[in-house]
Amino acid sequence: MALALVAPVPKSAGEQAFEAWWDVYPSKVAKKKARTLFFRILKRGEAHFDDLMAGAQRYAKSDQVARGYIKHPTTWLNYGCWADQEPIRPRVDHHGGFGFLSQDLAET
Repeated sequence: MALALVAPVPKSAGEQAFEAWWDVYPSKVAKKKARTLFFRILKRGEAHFDDLMAGAQRYAKSDQVARGYIKHPTTWLNYGCWADQEPIRPRVDHHGGFGFLSQDLAET
């Protein structure tokens, strides 16, 4: 009995979108559950693909990730972290004092 070779099924546009997001997200655990949540978010209109990608890219470059603290992908998706803003980082001025990178806080 010979086994028939089957050509791989091309990925759908949705699956390609998930894979693009997965490639950017800095933690590679629980892919199956992350996929389910990813599609649920898109189906419910909670976010657009561009929002999820931009959020994942921003998060991957964040100080939090650089320090080694990386949220589980399902946590990140469940809590809507794609909408999180980059934390405001204090900076030291030339005189040893602290300031902020945001003009909004400096004016308040």
